[in-house]
Amino acid sequence: MDLDLDLDLDLFDPDTPDIPAVGGEEGSQEEVHLLVSFASLLSGRSFTDCQNAQDPSCSGGVAAVAAWSRQYASEYNATATIIAPRFDYQHPFTQQHPLGWGVNRLVFSELLGWKVFLARLWLLESGSTGRSVEDLQSKELPLLISNSVLSPLDAWTEFVEHIYFDEESSVALMHLSENLDNAALYTDGIRTALSLLDYVLRVNEQSGCLPNDSLYDSYVNRTNSDSSSSETKCWIPVILSDLTVYRETLLDELLSHDHPPALFVDYNGIDPTLTSGEPLKLVNGDSSMWALSYRSSPSQFPLIRLIKEQNKPMLSSVVFDLQELSDFPASAKDDKYASDISQLRIWADETIANDPVIGQSTEFGVAKTLDNQFVKCEAGECEHGNLFTDAMRWAVLR
Repeated sequence: MDLDLDLDLDLFDPDTPDIPAVGGEEGSQEEVHLLVSFASLLSGRSFTDCQNAQDPSCSGGVAAVAAWSRQYASEYNATATIIAPRFDYQHPFTQQHPLGWGVNRLVFSELLGWKVFLARLWLLESGSTGRSVEDLQSKELPLLISNSVLSPLDAWTEFVEHIYFDEESSVALMHLSENLDNAALYTDGIRTALSLLDYVLRVNEQSGCLPNDSLYDSYVNRTNSDSSSSETKCWIPVILSDLTVYRETLLDELLSHDHPPALFVDYNGIDPTLTSGEPLKLVNGDSSMWALSYRSSPSQFPLIRLIKEQNKPMLSSVVFDLQELSDFPASAKDDKYASDISQLRIWADETIANDPVIGQSTEFGVAKTLDNQFVKCEAGECEHGNLFTDAMRWAVLR
């Protein structure tokens, strides 16, 4: 349904001075940071690049994203940072490492301590193609896809979140994924978003963050009337999206909700209703929300600074700072960055050793010669036989 809304679009003034560092003082605004990272798992262009943290061949990568985000968090006194990385399945590192796709979890969760990751809907059906995903699945690193539907018996059921409630930042993060591959486990993005906003609204009402005039809720919560005995929790709804259809309708529908999201982020391109790279405040009567549109890139560092309103599920301001990872400053290379690069170096070396083209087999019974005769290899390694042997071994052991 295409709603004809009279939207008052207040463009965030790029000439406005940066918001000062916040947090810590009573009555001050709290700042949290959000990043959608498309950076590669390894730094550099090849497996042999980035031998150590000071190697000039180190370029980009998730280790740089993590280190730079720590520096910004310190600079702006951010109380929390949420980094939502994209699942990487195309890089040779994820194709050749012994863990396969599971190396994403090894890097995101075990090494960097990130709490959630993003992917498109087709990943939920990858198991049906015979591709192993067990090493990727983890409750410590859930997959965030809000517009997905899974049966209780599905292998992904325990490891997919529709809303990620981040305790440190009080952000309720949602992710609408484009169904480019015609995945069957898909629900409509608009209806999903509105339903999940209803759920976050309900949670905020029950926590005492928002007033609730429901007679039923008053009866159910009659024994918990002393709200002063517990801390009020205000969850801030934020929606990430890579949807390419119904964008204008989606924004209209979200803004018409009783409690729209505090922020909508389109990270998959330039939304025609938004200005590239600048947060906009969309207003419809008493309702408002921030919106941002930009095109994600593995070579960029897209920092979104969220300035929270005290004791409200809203944001007083949003600042977007998009930089190139090639400009990663030496001042951000702390001890943790050096440690991360060292560990990634170990895993890269494991990947090199698992290269099926180089091979590990030492013999193969026969090889075919150019004259179409079969002869036995007696002088050293049969190159063609070695290649096929290791290719088969590599496929089986993955």
